[in-house]
Amino acid sequence: MYLAFSLTGIFQGVLDVLGSLLNLILLVFPKSPFVVLSEYTLKSELLQYLNYLLPIAEMVVITEAWLAAIAIYYIWSVIAKWVKLCS
Repeated sequence: MYLAFSLTGIFQGVLDVLGSLLNLILLVFPKSPFVVLSEYTLKSELLQYLNYLLPIAEMVVITEAWLAAIAIYYIWSVIAKWVKLCS
């Protein structure tokens, strides 16, 4: 007997629905004010010349990733202490 639905098809359908719901939820939030700020600053001519010597765009991306990692670490340590996973 052949099943009309495969397990991967069902899983893909569930992921599609969850992705659509997440997209709908994210549409409710306003756009970040930093996007507008970065669009103006990254298009400036001075920054283009300076970016030739110093990779400012890459430095900003690395700094953002570092700050996100530090924030996740501190949030996780607070949760771990709250749940008494560590002393």
